[in-house]
Amino acid sequence: MSLYDLKILDITKDIRTNAWVVYGKIPMGEYLNWLGEDFHSSLFQRNREKHKSYEKLKEDIKAATTLPSIILAVKPSLVKDSVDTDFLKTSGNLLILDGLQRTFIIDEITKERHHFPENYYLHVEIWLEKDINKLINRFIVLNAGRKSVTLEHQLDLLFRNIKEDLLSEIQILKIIDSKDKKQEDEAGAYQFSFLVTSFYCFLTQHYSVKSKLNLVAQQMSEEKALNLAEKKWEELYSVFKLFLPIYIKLDEKLVRESGNNWFQTESVMNAFWGAMGQHMIFAGRQNHLTTESVTSVIPVLKLLTSAEKPLKDMLFLAEYEQVISGFPSSKYSIGQVQRKLIFEMFRYFFMAKDENAFQSWANFAKSI
Repeated sequence: MSLYDLKILDITKDIRTNAWVVYGKIPMGEYLNWLGEDFHSSLFQRNREKHKSYEKLKEDIKAATTLPSIILAVKPSLVKDSVDTDFLKTSGNLLILDGLQRTFIIDEITKERHHFPENYYLHVEIWLEKDINKLINRFIVLNAGRKSVTLEHQLDLLFRNIKEDLLSEIQILKIIDSKDKKQEDEAGAYQFSFLVTSFYCFLTQHYSVKSKLNLVAQQMSEEKALNLAEKKWEELYSVFKLFLPIYIKLDEKLVRESGNNWFQTESVMNAFWGAMGQHMIFAGRQNHLTTESVTSVIPVLKLLTSAEKPLKDMLFLAEYEQVISGFPSSKYSIGQVQRKLIFEMFRYFFMAKDENAFQSWANFAKSI
C-alpha cells in the first residue's frame, strides 16, 4: 500500500463533537492521487461550476499561489478511535467537505499535463468523525451563510452524506439518479432530490420547498428546522427512517394494484411528509415530538398498507384527479395546488385516524 507525502502539522480534538482533527499539507502534484479517482462521485456541495473568478483561480494555481485549506473527512465507516497517521497517508479514504471547486480546477490543470513545483504544497484539514449526523452538522456550518445556495442544493448536500446509511438500513429502498429513466416506475425507487425535499418538508411541516433561499436567512420556522440542536436533528432523522419503509409499502401497494406511481412523484412525497411532520409536532407536547405522537401514526398508516380495499379507491384518487383538472392552469400553479390538496388529504387522515377521513377530504376538495 503506497504512502503519500502527507506532512502532519498538528493534531487536535474538536471540543463540541470530540472528533479528531488533523492539519497537514501534501505536495500539489500528489493531491489527486491521494484523494482518489472517485472524488467527483460524491458531490457533497455542488456540481462543477463555471465562473470568471474560477478562471482567475486556475491561473493562480498554475502560478503556485497558496490556497486556503481544503477541508476533508475520513469516510465514517473507516474512522478509528485513535489517529493512524500512516492510514491517513493512503489513498481513497476521504470525502471533500469544503474545496470541491478547487479540486475540480486542480484536476483540470493536471489533465492539461501542467507540472507543479515540488515545493508547492496544498494545506488540508482532515476530520475523523464516526457519526455521520455530526458530519452533517459540520457540512452545514461550512456552507450556510457564506454564499447563496439553493435549499435543494443544501439538502442534497445533507442527504448525500447519509445515502449509504439509508440504503444499508432500509433494504427495500432504491435511490436513483434524476437522469436515470430506467427505474422511475419501479416501486420503492425514488429520485434522490425527491427524498431530499421530502425530508425538508418533514422538518418544516410544510408541503413545499422554497427554491432559492439561503438556509441561514430563512423564516424563523424553517431556520429552526435546519439549525436544530444536534440531539433533536438525530431524533428527527431517526423518525424519518422509521416511517420511510411504511411509505415504500404504500407505494408498492398502489403500483401492484393499479400500476400507479403516484407515491413516487415529488408533489405527493413533499405533501405527505409535510403533513406527517405537522401532525407529529402538533400531537406532541410544546411543539416537540413525543413517543406517543410518533407511534400513534404507525397503526394509522398500516391501515392503508394492509387493507383489502384498493388503495386508489381508499385515497379517492379519481376525485383528486377530477379536482385538479378543474383548476385553470392560467390562473393557478397546478403543482402548488396538488401539493396543498395532498397535504390536506393526509392531514385529515392523520387527525381522524381512519379511512373515512379520505371521504371527508374528497367532499372538502370538491367544495373548493
